[in-house]
Amino acid sequence: MATERIVSYITRDSRITLHYKVSQYDRYLKSLRYKQTYADYGDFNFFTLLFVTLSTERINNIRQELTDLPAELSQYYRLTTYDKAMGAFLGQIWLSRTPTDNQLYSLVR
Repeated sequence: MATERIVSYITRDSRITLHYKVSQYDRYLKSLRYKQTYADYGDFNFFTLLFVTLSTERINNIRQELTDLPAELSQYYRLTTYDKAMGAFLGQIWLSRTPTDNQLYSLVR
């Protein structure tokens, strides 16, 4: 956990970074392909990607580095620390991808 680079200015292969992976999830959200992939399990209009890491500092760094990705897709991402997830996984412990959004979200209503 917490071993992948968020962005990389050294290597020529950006595919190994979290930034690239999240941008691919953005493409997946926009394409709606997940509806076909998971049609046997129901009718899905979106999915939420959960990201658990070890420190609040890493969450803040990730959120800052993803600001160039589409803001309208930020609501489909939730980030928290491992300790918080183990304590109250469904509770109000989750942050969105947007660094200026300080609201804590729960996974259930």
